[in-house]
Amino acid sequence: MRGTAEAAWLRPDGGAWSEVLRRVRHDAYHLPGYVDMQARSMGGTAAGFVYREGDDVFFLPVVLREVPGTDQFDGVSPYGYPGPASNVAVDDTDFWRRASRALVDALGERRAISCFVRLNPVLEVPLPVLAESGTVVQHGHTVAIDLTLGLEKIQSHTRANHRRQINRARRNGLELVLDDWSRVTTFVDIYHETMRRVGADDYYFFDVAHISGLRAAMGDSVHLVLVDVEGEACAGGVFFERDGIVQYHLGATRTGALSMQPTKLMFADISGWAKQRGNTVLHLGGGVGGEDNPLFRFKAGFSPWHPAFGTWRIVVDERGYAEALAAHHPGADAADRRGFFPAYRAIIG
Repeated sequence: MRGTAEAAWLRPDGGAWSEVLRRVRHDAYHLPGYVDMQARSMGGTAAGFVYREGDDVFFLPVVLREVPGTDQFDGVSPYGYPGPASNVAVDDTDFWRRASRALVDALGERRAISCFVRLNPVLEVPLPVLAESGTVVQHGHTVAIDLTLGLEKIQSHTRANHRRQINRARRNGLELVLDDWSRVTTFVDIYHETMRRVGADDYYFFDVAHISGLRAAMGDSVHLVLVDVEGEACAGGVFFERDGIVQYHLGATRTGALSMQPTKLMFADISGWAKQRGNTVLHLGGGVGGEDNPLFRFKAGFSPWHPAFGTWRIVVDERGYAEALAAHHPGADAADRRGFFPAYRAIIG
């Protein structure tokens, strides 16, 4: 028999947040230091919602932000793939239903009018149950490597032309360098070059302070990877590692090194490194906007496992949501939950 139901908001400081995470399988995106860092950059407050019934736990990290022009708030996932984490099986739909309803009630108590949740593709959740408390939108698929397989099997899943280019990269002397944080400035320089090449929004130009801040906030859960050729970095990445899940968080390649395929070598070597450390999944993420585009197809060349990525959109206060939308975008349809959400934060024109 389960214990009495309890719901609470947790702060990132202190030990309560970390204690909850010890009870559930979670990702690095759930860590209090990471959520707090993201909240500060977004001008919001980090909050962790926990619902308990005895030893059974549901947990969701969010960033609470003021809704412009109101005395109300909304919630949003920090950058990445946090989503709900729980130690309760997805087929226990009654528990998940009670937890979801408790989340909506708790958001209302914080004067939140909406909440936008990015779901984690490798942490299973009961989507039909979540849809009872909001709208679930599927955006496409991501790519993950099953590290519980044997190394030869993992390698056999790599597309043939990827394997040829990885072998050529090795013959050309490309090699991985792990966690040399004295070279973080080098990585950021390559990363900014990459962002300029792909025409990224200003938001994605993370600086040295941000990358170094990840290490300060997350400790051993964040890894800096560089790909060197003749002692010079030509590519790199930032990877998160937590509770058996390795996430490809950021990546970059020198324009002049694209033909050497350093990212393919990096993915191949990181999968072996991650498996050796006892992790069970390497999540490479998806294409731009979750679409089936060249970036997704590039990543799909490493694994046939393509978990779905979705978002969970909750409107807590229908009237407040409609009023905020009318104030920012008169005439917009407040019932549309499948476009940009929350719609009152959309930038038009």
